[in-house]
Amino acid sequence: MIDFYGGVGTFAGWPQRVRDYAIETTSVNILDWKTAYGFLPTFASLASIDVPALVLWGGKSHPAIQRANELLAQFTNAKVVTISRAAHFMISTHAEEVASVLGRHVLAHNETRSATARGAAMLL
Repeated sequence: MIDFYGGVGTFAGWPQRVRDYAIETTSVNILDWKTAYGFLPTFASLASIDVPALVLWGGKSHPAIQRANELLAQFTNAKVVTISRAAHFMISTHAEEVASVLGRHVLAHNETRSATARGAAMLL
């Protein structure tokens, strides 16, 4: 599973303590996946999301994961960002790039929200 998401050799390339942790928490990960299969949102419910969304994926992620994210972005009208040299575990491998993308997204929408609030206050 780890090599599926992270690419061939990902698990073997992790430090021993990280591999041990992944093995120890496998049962929790299985529970996460079990609940995910029970969550089947409709396209209409995804389209009704009314918050600024960001869908972020790695350019080296498995093609199935990239496609799933493309569909999610399409039906939520989200902003899409691909970190070209990253795969699934990008928060560990490309933390600065991920943080930068998230920071810009949040700041852009905070500025928009603040400007909207100022405009509404002026109307009062």
